[in-house]
Amino acid sequence: MTDLESAWLAGLLEGEGYFQITKPRHHHPTQVVIRLSMTDKDVVEKAAKLLNNVPINQKARTTERKIIYAISLSKRDEVEKILLQILPFMGNRRSQRINECLEVIKERRLILSETRKEQQIKAANARWSKVKG
Repeated sequence: MTDLESAWLAGLLEGEGYFQITKPRHHHPTQVVIRLSMTDKDVVEKAAKLLNNVPINQKARTTERKIIYAISLSKRDEVEKILLQILPFMGNRRSQRINECLEVIKERRLILSETRKEQQIKAANARWSKVKG
């Protein structure tokens, strides 16, 4: 994405989007999601294209009977990349929220890394037990 496209997307998300940090529940971990909902289909299509061609969903109609178009991006690596690209163009309040989102992504990555290490150690110990046994 070019700087111009990043600035355009930042302006759009500053006004019409939001950055969600989901609460962990059941077996689903905390997740960061970039969301955008609006009635201007062409604008949502352009944003979707910049967000790695995420699918566009149609929601309920407004009181004026206009269709609401919505997109969301939740793949951790893609979300992180987009947040870092638009951060320099955001206002103070949104920049603070983006930094919170980036911290959640960092913490989640650390947890996954530690879990993988634990799994690798268990697998290595199991293999060693078979070799010794």
